[in-house]
Amino acid sequence: HRSRSVYQRYKELVESANTEPVTYRRVQQYLESFKEMNVTNAESRHRGRSGGTFLVHELNYNVEAVAGALMDTIEQCGMHSSVEQYTQ
Repeated sequence: HRSRSVYQRYKELVESANTEPVTYRRVQQYLESFKEMNVTNAESRHRGRSGGTFLVHELNYNVEAVAGALMDTIEQCGMHSSVEQYTQ
């Protein structure tokens, strides 16, 4: 997913939990950290002159593995219903 769509989804989830989201720039920093830790892969894409350049992010692991690794955090903070199916 593009950085903007990742941020938009993050913002929706955070706001549904009645919490204030971090900035788009901060989420970009998180995505860069995930890439450095080999959790995600980010590929640069170009859409010509008018479309610009952007990054497309994808997990290097399946969602179940990531949710399992985050289980302690999920137990402390809770989870959104869209993630619940991956933790069973």
